[in-house]
Amino acid sequence: MYDQLFDSDMYKSWEKFTLANLEKQDCKLLDLAGGSGRLAVLLAKDGVNVKVADFSDEMFSLADQHQNESNVDLQLVQVDMRDLSVLEKYDAITCYADSFCYLDDEPDLLQTFSEKVNFNLHIIQYKGSVWKNDILFRNYMRTHPKDRFEYSSLKEKILEDGVDDLLGYSKKKSKFIKAIYKKMQ
Repeated sequence: MYDQLFDSDMYKSWEKFTLANLEKQDCKLLDLAGGSGRLAVLLAKDGVNVKVADFSDEMFSLADQHQNESNVDLQLVQVDMRDLSVLEKYDAITCYADSFCYLDDEPDLLQTFSEKVNFNLHIIQYKGSVWKNDILFRNYMRTHPKDRFEYSSLKEKILEDGVDDLLGYSKKKSKFIKAIYKKMQ
């Protein structure tokens, strides 16, 4: 029944979006609340080292079935997203569809995001102006290795010098980012 609710094109769209936004394809990726494993199977076929985390026994059974049918080896772990302390560190975490709707209230949502302190969550309008600027910036950095290296070094220095919050981190990068946007014009 679950598989009938979701259009396979949706998974392909998520696959494309995920691959376009990974810094490197050989990263460790966690598909949080990965359900039936459909997205994870696609990503595994693309060479991504993906682990599926879900709470439901039914979803684990489907994910196992889908990995066997597709002849891929998924790593499956049963976990409540409100307690991710049992998981290792990942380069990227995906969480698509209605996964957060299963949380009971705002404290549960906040608990989920407090589990891993090294994250940076962006919720932006798809194809809105912020999204378009982020894509332009990403594409520029991919094609200008000198600027990419300088930006990476700047971020490492900011962290080495110590920064207490995300806003302070962002402010310390803003002069460089503005200079890149001027180059892009």
